[in-house]
Amino acid sequence: MAGGLGAALRFFVTRITSQQELVGFSYATFSVNVLGSFAIGFFAFSLQQKWGVSDDLKLIVMTGFLGGFTTFSAFSLETLLLAQQGQLDKAIFYVLGTVVVCLVACFFGVFFAKELV
Repeated sequence: MAGGLGAALRFFVTRITSQQELVGFSYATFSVNVLGSFAIGFFAFSLQQKWGVSDDLKLIVMTGFLGGFTTFSAFSLETLLLAQQGQLDKAIFYVLGTVVVCLVACFFGVFFAKELV
């Protein structure tokens, strides 16, 4: 059920952002992965250390909901397609940009969880 909710939210975000194009690759996938990275950083810290939830609930949120929400497989396919289309520079930029921005988002998720919750 949590995975289904995450997938439904991913669909909603994708519909909102699908008309956008960011340097020739999917803004929708990029957005979902950044939001998911922020959320996993936030919840990894908050669920147990601040809110004291059970390991089962932590697994439901982080693996179920966020696993259904994020789109690493779509990111991988889009990167491969860019490379196969001879757009290696865009593929490399997409990979590096996604990884760096997602790591920064995860850091800020943990930061906000520590400071605000």
